[in-house]
Amino acid sequence: MKITTGSRVTLIYQLMVDGYDGEVWEEVTADEPLTLTVGEGEMLPKFEESLLNREAGHRYRIMIPCDDAYGPENPDAIFELPKSAVSLEEGADDEDFMEGEVVSFTYEGRDLYGIVTRYDLQHVEVDCNHPFSDEDLYFNITILNVE
Repeated sequence: MKITTGSRVTLIYQLMVDGYDGEVWEEVTADEPLTLTVGEGEMLPKFEESLLNREAGHRYRIMIPCDDAYGPENPDAIFELPKSAVSLEEGADDEDFMEGEVVSFTYEGRDLYGIVTRYDLQHVEVDCNHPFSDEDLYFNITILNVE
């Protein structure tokens, strides 16, 4: 059965950002495959479009360019804040600040999440860009089932 819009598809994939043979950044395995309905926006549009007209058992590779994935890094999504404005996970304190830590804060009435990129005793820099912004995405995909 060929995949069309509305098909339920079960698949596995590997995601790399440095080419098809690069380091695997995300992997969905046969132990816990992904099932999605094509056309409902559960994955990037270009990912879902790549599934169309394929069948169960098909293995293929696609590259989704940065502009069709999460776009370029937005410098306006990087915030310099006082440490007191940022919340760490429950039970953490100021000593737990470190680069790469996910934090939350409120900005113009919106709750935002980001990654600490720099900090000192009074301030913290938080990057709210998607981790894959500025990256072309390389997928190895295997379709397991189509309904």
